[in-house]
Amino acid sequence: MEGVYDVDLSRASSVQLTQLLQEYVTTRDMEPASIKPLRAAIRSFSEHLARPANVSDFAPIALNSWLAVEVSRVKRRTAKNYRSAIITLWRWAFEEELTDAAPRRIRPVKAPLAPVEAYTPEEVERLLAACDTLTNRFCRLRVERRLLYRALILFAFHTGFRPNDLMRLKWSQVAENGCVRIVQHKTGHQVVRWVDKDTLGASEAIRLDET
Repeated sequence: MEGVYDVDLSRASSVQLTQLLQEYVTTRDMEPASIKPLRAAIRSFSEHLARPANVSDFAPIALNSWLAVEVSRVKRRTAKNYRSAIITLWRWAFEEELTDAAPRRIRPVKAPLAPVEAYTPEEVERLLAACDTLTNRFCRLRVERRLLYRALILFAFHTGFRPNDLMRLKWSQVAENGCVRIVQHKTGHQVVRWVDKDTLGASEAIRLDET
């Protein structure tokens, strides 16, 4: 494994988690939005330790002490995300033999699911009306702004897709009957949704090719 990483494996336990994250990202096709929670967890853990966190800090006592503080300081959902992020890095470091300690005995953080807040049909109509006031075009796409925004708003409302998935959507994933199938970029899970005729019509209005 020597030569594959920019870290000195003989001194791997002293490698800072910020550097570990850089190495982890190079092995993955990750969007900035997916890297952000990992970076936030490292920053929070380092602030708790009052020094830069490193691989040797992957230990139940240190992590559980940190999480106990975070549960009382931030939202439980945030603390749960911190826990998941640190365990992800710890597991990867263990798999790559950067630490002999396997992830274990980290206190769970229970976070109730919050109700999903969605736009009402009336709010969507106001957004669509605002689109109609736009008159210019996207130069590179050769598409009117009002038409592109209308299609994106309708697709987002009917499918609930993340912005990254919306921007990656291809015509081959949209059936004539309104069935839309994608593999989520973030999770790798297949998702199936249905859209109505108005949404299909708005999409046809910005169609440039068969892809």
